[in-house]
Amino acid sequence: MSVGNWWNETDVLTYLETEPVYRADDYSYEYEIESEALVLRLVIAPYDAYVHFCVRERTAVEPLLEFDICYCTGVRLINDQRGEYLEFLPSRSHAPDGFPFPVRLVVRPHIALRLVGHATAS
Repeated sequence: MSVGNWWNETDVLTYLETEPVYRADDYSYEYEIESEALVLRLVIAPYDAYVHFCVRERTAVEPLLEFDICYCTGVRLINDQRGEYLEFLPSRSHAPDGFPFPVRLVVRPHIALRLVGHATAS
């Protein structure tokens, strides 16, 4: 899968308010966000259409939650009556092999990951 327009780096930077660490070995961008007692590590590898989420307590080594979206077809910034968040869209055609639900990432006022039954309208 190619990069295409499946994500807008500026939207992600604007929302997360942090610069990523670029890893040239796998062409990925790693973001780390701290909020209250939690730390979110988000890795986006656009050439592979891959996203990795890891949430842990600040003082812990082991994650509370960790999962991948292996065929992410889109990442978009949403700012509407529900609030502001990033929405990650898994490929419906790869759902049996991958993560089947869109994931909403909220980082303000605290870190939250929400699974939704369908994608939001554009």
